[in-house]
Amino acid sequence: MRVLKRIAIGSLAGVLVAILFLGVGLVRAVIAIIGGRHVSFEGLWPTIGWYAGGFALAGVTAGLLWGLTRYRLGRWALSIAGAACVVGALFVGDDGAPWKWSYDTVVGFAGLSLVFGLAAGLGIDREYRRAGRDSGDLSA
Repeated sequence: MRVLKRIAIGSLAGVLVAILFLGVGLVRAVIAIIGGRHVSFEGLWPTIGWYAGGFALAGVTAGLLWGLTRYRLGRWALSIAGAACVVGALFVGDDGAPWKWSYDTVVGFAGLSLVFGLAAGLGIDREYRRAGRDSGDLSA
């Protein structure tokens, strides 16, 4: 598959995943409202935009660097990079540009990127190994 096609598919997939996760959040909010709790949606739209943009950027990154998935370490690195795109977009939405981040924000960004990236990498790596694709060519 050509790089531009992988980028487009990755970006679309990222936005679709963001929509799915936002749908889960909406269902949880509806359940909370039905349960009598107050839920505020104030200031939600910018966050949704950053969230969807972060997932889209993660998809673009995966499309650009898809060749790394041939290697186990590459799959892990790509998972961490994808998580960093999503986490970074959310932090930018809240705290501004990365060069304006405080020490605590940088530590939070690095920690969450590693935790979510390693969790995703574990799942992806298990699937690759389960399917016995470690020795196969995944560039197509």
